[in-house]
Amino acid sequence: MKYHRVAALPYRFREGRLQVMLITTRRSKRWSIPKGRVEAAMGVRRSALMEAWEEAGVRGRISTAALGGYQHRSSSGDLQVRVYLLHVRRVARVWPEQGQRRRRWMPVPEAVEAVREDDLKALLLHAAELLQ
Repeated sequence: MKYHRVAALPYRFREGRLQVMLITTRRSKRWSIPKGRVEAAMGVRRSALMEAWEEAGVRGRISTAALGGYQHRSSSGDLQVRVYLLHVRRVARVWPEQGQRRRRWMPVPEAVEAVREDDLKALLLHAAELLQ
């Protein structure tokens, strides 16, 4: 399967409970995860890290292997997105796209309800199984 985008799924543990960070999309303001194009010079993992920084203002340790993928519908057609787990170590107060997006930490069940794509819902549940 050819992937058109790469994404990071930011997560952390607070008081022993898993939380994931979702961000809003620019146009529709729907909840999603940081994603974007793969920069050829950077590769998939570094590109995912860059998207997490630009869109969500988070930094941390990215997984070596992809968590999985999902199909994202956009104005340019259906895109395949490869997703990497990002264990967040730092959340910035100021980040490049803060004026264009909201971000929120959520427990996985709330995040599953918030996202639209069924494949992304399944990936969130899969991440919870792996991390807990």
